[in-house]
Amino acid sequence: MVDRLDDRILMPKGKRKSVQCSPAQNAASSVKTPLELKRSKLSKETLDEWYTNYKDFLISKGFLEKPGCIWNADETGFNMGANKSKVIGPSRKDIPVPQISAGKQRLTVMYCGNASGQMMPLVFVFPEPKPRAYDPLNGAPEGSYIAYTKKGWMDGTTFSKFIDHFDKFAVVERPVVLLLDSVGSHISQEVFVKAKEKNIELYRIVPNATHLMQPLDKGVSVL
Repeated sequence: MVDRLDDRILMPKGKRKSVQCSPAQNAASSVKTPLELKRSKLSKETLDEWYTNYKDFLISKGFLEKPGCIWNADETGFNMGANKSKVIGPSRKDIPVPQISAGKQRLTVMYCGNASGQMMPLVFVFPEPKPRAYDPLNGAPEGSYIAYTKKGWMDGTTFSKFIDHFDKFAVVERPVVLLLDSVGSHISQEVFVKAKEKNIELYRIVPNATHLMQPLDKGVSVL
């Protein structure tokens, strides 16, 4: 319905025309990424089973009446550099304009909030080396933490430090539950043992279904 309305809005009356795509264009538009292919295999039964088990888990732990004990953590990344080949600069050709390639470096930010609407201080992961001329946390929420990795991506070591950060700022009452996606850096024996010692219940969301199920994906990171 929305697609058909687009032509009515963009094309003045009397000038509407149909647009035909070549077979090659149609084929290109139908090609799915590996992630899209995995998501296409998700079934309603799989998601329903997860929600049933999760509800039973919340009831067994007494969390339904304690929304402040139900947390979700989700990371988002910002590419370091430009993705486009064109930049805005002086029109004079004798003035060089610096360009930064996109590369694989990025700045990662880990958000964490609970079902009561509380957000804890952020965790940042910057690409190395650590800057000396300024403090990257200047202006960040009080209590925010920063770590450094080679390319600014969160790895197992930095995620383990996030668990320490979470333990520091989560509610005093325990146990608490922390909903997580299935990213490789979030899954390790060390992390699960550390969380267990701190009375933190780690609960994994169905792989490749965070766009449907992860609270922060639906309410914060998409803003």
